[in-house]
Amino acid sequence: MEIPGVWTLRKMGARMRRSIFSTRPEEKILLINHHKVGSALIWKIFEPMCLRIGWTIGNIHGIAERAPPNIDVVQLMHGIVGDEFPTREFRAVRFVRDPRDVIVSGFLYHKRCSEKWCINEPAGYSSMTYPHVPWPLQHLGDVEKREWVDHLEERSYQQNLLEMSQNEGLIFEMKGYAKITIESMCSWEDSEQILNVRIEDLAIDFENKVIEIMKWVGLDERFIERELDYAKEHDISRMTKEEISADSHISSPDVTKWRRYFDDEVLQKYNELFGEAHTTLGYE
Repeated sequence: MEIPGVWTLRKMGARMRRSIFSTRPEEKILLINHHKVGSALIWKIFEPMCLRIGWTIGNIHGIAERAPPNIDVVQLMHGIVGDEFPTREFRAVRFVRDPRDVIVSGFLYHKRCSEKWCINEPAGYSSMTYPHVPWPLQHLGDVEKREWVDHLEERSYQQNLLEMSQNEGLIFEMKGYAKITIESMCSWEDSEQILNVRIEDLAIDFENKVIEIMKWVGLDERFIERELDYAKEHDISRMTKEEISADSHISSPDVTKWRRYFDDEVLQKYNELFGEAHTTLGYE
């Protein structure tokens, strides 16, 4: 008989508390994340918190067609929902980042990460399922998937970046995964049911932003101080150089660094592709 691990047992315990003591939140919670826009950070904060207080949590890669049953907190890893997804039934937190820094962060991360979609050997048009085509494109048609395959030019995504100059790599990234993220970020509209949180603000004022998020999603006041103490472990301003180096999702303690990477050529290409996407999201 297989013996469940400690984390599995904790999840089972959370489900039991939810069932017996009705620990579920008053409103279901939707965490709208995107690749390189704090998705790993938010999961590190919310998953253990949910286990401690008896909420159920799950994440969805690619498009969310419908809300999963019996899940209190849903994290959208790529910020994509189908027409029938009941967004208005949720108390939502939408995380955004300067699109120019999404490009730089993706460029740096994808040169060293081990995500399957990024390092897999290309299979041409013969296989356009994951990992040959990444999750946020899986719901689209063959035309979009073939465009992705063509973009790779018979090399893995990572190999492309490793063989390119910095400018070539940044432009490759902005035409690749960053394009998916930026378009998805810009597709959401403001709503009274959605709290908008900039990743840059979370980095600068971690404690107050985490408290704001916890209050917004309806966390009992009794638990906020405790959960904030747990969350501080993931505050980049408190991390040592060794801790930052050990976290594959962090390339440096600076969340904003696009000005160091964008020269006139890269900026011109960004403007051609995305125009005023950054102002749409509240950036100068």
